[in-house]
Amino acid sequence: MVKLNKNCLQGLRCPKCGSCEPLNVTISLTIPIYDDGFEFPRQEDHTIYWDDKNPCRCDECDYDGDVSDFNVKEENDIRRDELSDSVD
Repeated sequence: MVKLNKNCLQGLRCPKCGSCEPLNVTISLTIPIYDDGFEFPRQEDHTIYWDDKNPCRCDECDYDGDVSDFNVKEENDIRRDELSDSVD
């Protein structure tokens, strides 16, 4: 049975190796910066957004692409991909 992400990475997994996490997503984040440093926001205080066009890399196999490349539409798509990989 294939593990599927059900939280922040719901619907995402590596199209090359099938790993579900961690995925490294390049994001933009606005933070206050002062002359003597910056304050990095706590996760509870901010929501971080990204979309399908943000760069993404699989930590397991180093596959690079956009978040859209890591999007798994349905569980059936995963099984179909795995079947085609096993035939090759």
